[in-house]
This record gives sequence, C-alpha cells and structure tokens, in this order.
Amino acid sequence: MQPLKETAKRCGSPSSSIECRGALRKHMPELLTSYDHVCDLVGDDELAHQILSHYRPPPLRLGCTQAVWLGSEGPALVRNYDFPIQTVSGHFESTSWFGREVVSKAQRPWGGCLDGMNAAGLVASATFGGSRAQGLGFSIILILRYVLETCSSVAEGIEALCRIPIALSQNVTLLDASGEYATLFLGPDRIPAVSKVAVCTKHQEHHAPIGTADTTETVLRQQTALLALEDPEMTLENLTASFLRPPLYRRNQKSSTVYSAVSHPDLAEPTLAAYFGPKNPPIPVSIHSAVPIERGHLFRFRLAACSDSHWLAEAGSVNSNWVGSQRQQVTE
Repeated sequence: MQPLKETAKRCGSPSSSIECRGALRKHMPELLTSYDHVCDLVGDDELAHQILSHYRPPPLRLGCTQAVWLGSEGPALVRNYDFPIQTVSGHFESTSWFGREVVSKAQRPWGGCLDGMNAAGLVASATFGGSRAQGLGFSIILILRYVLETCSSVAEGIEALCRIPIALSQNVTLLDASGEYATLFLGPDRIPAVSKVAVCTKHQEHHAPIGTADTTETVLRQQTALLALEDPEMTLENLTASFLRPPLYRRNQKSSTVYSAVSHPDLAEPTLAAYFGPKNPPIPVSIHSAVPIERGHLFRFRLAACSDSHWLAEAGSVNSNWVGSQRQQVTE
C-alpha cells in the first residue's frame, strides 16, 4: 500500500480513461455497467469518459452544515448545502439502480449525489473536510451514490466509505432508521476516522480548514448547531428553523445556502423535506409514494435569485451542459 502522503502528492498528470475505468472496476464494480453505458452515449471522447468516472475530480471546496437529531420525531438528519448556486444541478431524483429506491439531491456529471436516503432507511450526507489535499481517488458525490444504492445500514456504509479511495478532503454523516449514526472524516492524506460527532461543518477533528476566516466561520456554525442540540427544549421543528437563519443559513457570493433538507429514515415511510429559503414552504418527497416523485423521475427545480436575496424553487428545466463546465474545471 502506498504511504498516504505519497499517494496524495502523485496527482500531476491526469489519468487516462482506461485508468479511470480500471479504478472504478476495482473499487465500485457494481457501477461499471452503468458507467460503460453513459460512456457509449457520449461517444469516443477521452475527456468526457474521464469526467464521467468521477476519478480524480477537480478540487471543490464547499461549506455545508449537517446535524443528527435523535429526539422526538426522530431520528432525522438536518442539513444545509452551501455552494455557488450557478454550479448546482436543479433537481432531486428517484432511482433504483439495484432494486432499492433512493431519493437524492442529484448533481452532474452522471451519478453524482450530494445527499439522500434509501428505502432501507439509510441517510448519507457530505461536507467539505477543510484540507487542500488531493489524491488518487473518487469524488464524494459518486461514493455517496454507491453507498445509497448498495448499502442498507450505517455499518455497511462505514465499510464502503473506509474502503473506497477518496480524491479530496470530505466529511460524511450516516444515519439509519434505528437511530444508529456516524460521522466519518475522510481524505487522501489520512486514515479514515469514524466518530459519533452529531454536528459536522467544514473541518475535521484536528485539521484546521483553509484560512483564518474560514476557521472562525465553520467553528461558529458547528458550535451553533451543537448548542441547539443540547437545548432541553429543542424540537425538530425548531432545529430545522435554526438552519434557515444565520449563522447556519448563509448568504454570500462565494458559497450561499442553496437548499436545506430534513431526512426522516422511517422504515414505514422514509421522507425528505427540501427547503429553498426561509420564506418558501418545504417540498416533501416520500420514497414509497408515487406522488410527487416516481421511480426514475427527475424532480426538477429552477434555482433563481429574487429581489429579497432568497432563492426560489420553481418548476422548470435545468442546464444539462455539465460536460462543458467540467471540461473548463479540468483544463484550468
């Protein structure tokens, strides 16, 4: 096995599409048939095949806050996704790649998943880990897709996350219907760590994130959410409300809160409620219900800025030209 620091440094030349496919076959072979299919759809395009593999993606540094709720009406995972809004795909989707339904916030390119929940009651959600390290591994959004499509419990999710090499510094929180949960600190330059941290933001256990301002801001968000969880009078409704106001709810040009989500991994009826700003009503999505989302259906939104600086979710089409945007990131 290559030393972690050496592996993290060996990122000079890009991997060929053959190497990308080989890495996918080695670490997530269940996805290979679908990967080959989408490669056929784009034709003989070396760079597109590299991008579609999610292997060694360009660095992306997002914010995000997520918290595990185990009180009344729980268990639940509450999360804010913070990122430049123009690069976020505008849909949730229902999939069933291997016979188990998954509802997730999809993200291009093919297969990407920012967070979601499956019919077994497993929830998975990611944040940036804070380190600039890059390594020979996959994007977290494909790894989360793999976890939700193939795993049934927190224990199975932990095994997969610790086994699959990751390209960038990431944190992942897992929660299942039994109330079992874990937060994993991952990165190409470190050994995976499994913790019982109930709140996760943009840093890891002993690793300071990028820049003093970022350090102050991410610690403040974590402390705010932890204090909310420790409040004996706290309810899930009030916790969710706290995620819709500062400092957890963010408004800035670099990384605004694009959406908030509350995932309930209840085996009887797993549900996810998506919030697009504090002034808009939540949009509920149920795994076992045909309405409003059907298996294989894309639940689309157009994310648009409005005059009061809050984002609205409106039915409409989304820009699917993800290959062009990814080309620019890869070649810069």
